[in-house]
Amino acid sequence: VGGNLVLTNCANVGTTALTFTGGNAQTYSTTGGTLPPGPITINKTPGTTLTLNSALVANGAGQTLTITSGTLNLNGQNLTVKSHIANAGTLMGGSGAISAGGNWTNTGTFNAGTSTVTFTNANHVIAGTNSFYNLAMDVSAGAARTLTFPAGLTTTVTNSATLKGGAGKVLSLRSSSSPTQWAFSPPTLTVGPYVNVQDSNNVSGNVLHSGANFTNAGNNTNWTFP
Repeated sequence: VGGNLVLTNCANVGTTALTFTGGNAQTYSTTGGTLPPGPITINKTPGTTLTLNSALVANGAGQTLTITSGTLNLNGQNLTVKSHIANAGTLMGGSGAISAGGNWTNTGTFNAGTSTVTFTNANHVIAGTNSFYNLAMDVSAGAARTLTFPAGLTTTVTNSATLKGGAGKVLSLRSSSSPTQWAFSPPTLTVGPYVNVQDSNNVSGNVLHSGANFTNAGNNTNWTFP
């Protein structure tokens, strides 16, 4: 797609891929249609932008979003992706809510704005250096899961991090390469109950207190455990 896209309806098109290209500004909007369930790619000329005027919902099984070049501006809209989100260009979160059903890889620029990135009930890997505004993962209504952070890099949260498990549904926070620590810098943190942490270095300067049923799995620095 080299111009604007207004989605009004979508027939069964299998796993058709959708790619936004070109050196011009583009917009995306929908009046009720459903995106094709194939991968979505933004491969625009650097410095040009795709702006959302409607929520972008990519709920097809295994559906991914990849920004290889150019900018995706959420423009206050929500972004839902069933599987992985990979950004090598620019992602502008604004005030939107971002729901990631798979891994999150940032090798480009993520301008979080006041957005909330929520990882849904699956195992997830965060890769690259990231600064989130709000970060959330709550598996208390699902199953035990693992959220993996990048070893040797700092994951920053500038407003609030909420990480929770439940009885028999522990949320484990892990390094991508144990025993190398993953650095974590949140100003406030709601952790637990039922969270298990390993190989983490709290570099925020704030004391991170844990909740009930919170487990120190070892090699953690500047965390306070029960």
